[in-house]
Amino acid sequence: MSAGPSNSTQCPYCGVRCRTVKTRQVTDVYREITYLCTSEECAAMFVAALTPVRSLNESSLPGRRRVGVPFAVGVSPNQMQFPFL
Repeated sequence: MSAGPSNSTQCPYCGVRCRTVKTRQVTDVYREITYLCTSEECAAMFVAALTPVRSLNESSLPGRRRVGVPFAVGVSPNQMQFPFL
């Protein structure tokens, strides 16, 4: 478990920024994040899910594991541009 300010979102109840209070890796591709609203008046606490929706490219790691994340539809590796490479 870890906590930190790097994952933040808006409160679904009041719209104020929330902070991460806990994360829990459930599976290789599913994580639960517990958020706390920073508004003292609201103070909502809720759990959100984080999971990969689609892959844009394959991993470059040799011997990579197959994790079942589908590839983006209609995007071939030849069409992708990587300005950082």
